[in-house]
Amino acid sequence: MTALPATCAPPRAALAAPPAAAVLGMLLAALLLAAPLPLACAPAGPRAWLAAGVGAVAAAVALAGLLRGRGAPPPPAALPFGLFLLLIAAQLLPIAGPAAPEVLGDAVPTHLSLVPARTAARGIDLLAWFGCFAAAAALLASARRARRFLGCLLGLAAALAVYGLLAWQGALPLVDAQQPRTVLVATFVNRNHLAHLLGLGALVGLGLFAALRQRGAPPALLALTGAGIAAAVLGIVGTQSRGGFVALAVGICAFPLLAMRSRRRRRAGLAIGLTAAIAAVLWLLPAGLLQRFSAVGGELQAPGTRTDIWRGAIALWAQFPWTGTGLGTFGDLSPATQPAAVPGRVEHAHSDPLELLAETGAAGALLLAAAVLAFAVPMVRRCLGHRDRERALLAAGGLAALAATAVHALVEFHLQIPANAAWTAAVAGLVAGVLRSPRPAPARPWFGVALLAAG
Repeated sequence: MTALPATCAPPRAALAAPPAAAVLGMLLAALLLAAPLPLACAPAGPRAWLAAGVGAVAAAVALAGLLRGRGAPPPPAALPFGLFLLLIAAQLLPIAGPAAPEVLGDAVPTHLSLVPARTAARGIDLLAWFGCFAAAAALLASARRARRFLGCLLGLAAALAVYGLLAWQGALPLVDAQQPRTVLVATFVNRNHLAHLLGLGALVGLGLFAALRQRGAPPALLALTGAGIAAAVLGIVGTQSRGGFVALAVGICAFPLLAMRSRRRRRAGLAIGLTAAIAAVLWLLPAGLLQRFSAVGGELQAPGTRTDIWRGAIALWAQFPWTGTGLGTFGDLSPATQPAAVPGRVEHAHSDPLELLAETGAAGALLLAAAVLAFAVPMVRRCLGHRDRERALLAAGGLAALAATAVHALVEFHLQIPANAAWTAAVAGLVAGVLRSPRPAPARPWFGVALLAAG
């Protein structure tokens, strides 16, 4: 027998790497799929275990990828994000912070974080979400794995929408007694949080659908993907979430701008997206959601609503303008500055950027904003100029979903919910993975070691 030439023998790395990456990717997807199950209605204890489980798997993959120069944010985004992590670590150091009699009374703070235990818990969550990002970027560089992963997210969104619709109509029981029957909530307590996850699935589904068409997928698979998108959109309508619907409209308009190559097609796609959004407003929206949109002005002027909560958050930030009160401490300190018209204790500021400003100060907000911009700008450029059309379409759906997330986060706190934060981080990592340069990235072990030391 004659031996095969060396060029015909597949390298060992090609035989070993894909199965391992596929198994790890399936394990990460399974944990993420479990995130919005009944645990979405559970108290902080089970959520902490969920974050630890996702973070443990993601961190193992992420650390290996970081040490090999894969999975990390683009070099411009690495520095501000690393400094942001160092700021969070500094909040836990035993350094006396500035006195604030209005918040602390006669007590003298011993840390930059006024509640170090809260900051430590939120810091673990933050590392877990970054692990999801890095693991997705390392594992989902293959377009095939990216398609399967996005299919999991779209299927999850469709399943939650169908279950929520059946529970809304009384055909299935609710997960928790605190859930309302008047709107669609599925496994969530807050309809806005469900609307964000459904919008995330619908928008990445658009990219998946376009990529499957580009590949010439069978009509049955295209029909199944389209049905999943339709179910997720109907679920958003059923939630009657104003922020969710506006975010979905923004994502639909952003997708053709990212997916089309020529300016003429981008303009045509934007016109189609705007027309679809207007048509949905005129014909598809139920009367209840239309009434909620018409009542926005009155709600903003009424006492005890989001406007007063935002005023309290700004007042809290004014007490600690530079380094904040500590990550995760807003719920403990908000009663000291919130207006009297706001009833009870406000756990979150109903605005993720504003809550971040109060908890990490101007330094943390600017560092994280710089990291987001340094990530988004090169990703958009790569998406518009990528040679592989399938990868560009998959990334366009992910970027549209991230744009919708940013819009929705202005008036909601869905990034404080483990399921929403984990899936958002994974979608961002997927975008970074599929748009990775075909050349192997140089190893940057210092970045992984620095993150490990900061943790």
